[in-house]
Amino acid sequence: FSSKQSYSYAGGSLPVTYTIQNTADGIKTIYARYCDAANNCVGPFSDTIVLDTVAPSGTISVVGSVSAVPVITLNLTAADTGSGVQHILLANSQAGLDTTSSTTFEATKIWTVTGGDGTKTIWYRIIDQAGNGSADASATVILDTEGPVGNIFSSLVVTNQTLIPVDLSYSADTEQMKMSVGAACAGGSWVGVTDATFWNLSGVQGRQYFSVRFRDVVNNESACLASSVTLDTAGPVPDSLVLAGNGTAQPGYTNTPNITIDSSAGAADCDRWQIAEDTGFINVTASGIGCSLSSQAYTLLNSADGDYDVYIRYVDNLGNPGPVSGRWWFCHRPGPIYQRCRCHLDIDCQRC
Repeated sequence: FSSKQSYSYAGGSLPVTYTIQNTADGIKTIYARYCDAANNCVGPFSDTIVLDTVAPSGTISVVGSVSAVPVITLNLTAADTGSGVQHILLANSQAGLDTTSSTTFEATKIWTVTGGDGTKTIWYRIIDQAGNGSADASATVILDTEGPVGNIFSSLVVTNQTLIPVDLSYSADTEQMKMSVGAACAGGSWVGVTDATFWNLSGVQGRQYFSVRFRDVVNNESACLASSVTLDTAGPVPDSLVLAGNGTAQPGYTNTPNITIDSSAGAADCDRWQIAEDTGFINVTASGIGCSLSSQAYTLLNSADGDYDVYIRYVDNLGNPGPVSGRWWFCHRPGPIYQRCRCHLDIDCQRC
């Protein structure tokens, strides 16, 4: 008791304020004795207390940088070299740390962020047994509950090619895409996104759909997006083909290599006609725009007497040639008229 503080005592139990002389952190033993006016003393009595002036410390982090749901997992650390950790505080705002209820420390905590999609900050404070609070720490996570947005389209409306270019657009958070046959996004495999690709149409004529679905890093999926292209690989079909020779010749005959052709094709996409004297149209001998020929003048390649075949086909605006129609023709200029005919291709022959 060489260094002491004295207090008046009027009986009973009363609190007194005492200042610890050794201010270094650690376990402190406090002694007390009771003395009367004649300085007769009883004691000493003692008790211990831990002096802890150093704040605790710790860290907070979120499992994953992006979450598709508001319920997330936190990883926490907490340390205190003096009195030890008593409890922790968690809040969705820094101001909320002053009003939130305390909870026990656990290395892993389930936490729910609030509000809509966007960057969320979770705040963390540690309180030790002496009431010291740590510096406030925080961690962020991006809440993303909505799927990406995008589009799929082709620069082609109608094509005669089965391999077509496809363009895609999508939001910045898109990670993968899945393309499918048809308009319902059924089937396909997830692959990395691209702005442009190629797609194989089936060989079926007509309108064909293809679709895509996008998804982001937390597997939120977009709506099904679809587009279509019409496949047309068939050319126009001739409706008729009539050849005429000189004015007095029998049908199927002429005494001059100069003949006239009447023919038509009713297909809406018909673009032009072609005439040849070989079925492969290796040598196209006449052609023109349109799909109706009326008394179209034509001169046979060979002016010598004999049998000749004349063919016509129509081509659509995609360049698809249609089926070939042909007529056999007998050219005889001097001498008597021969009566003969034969059937050729899809045109009924004239009766002799």
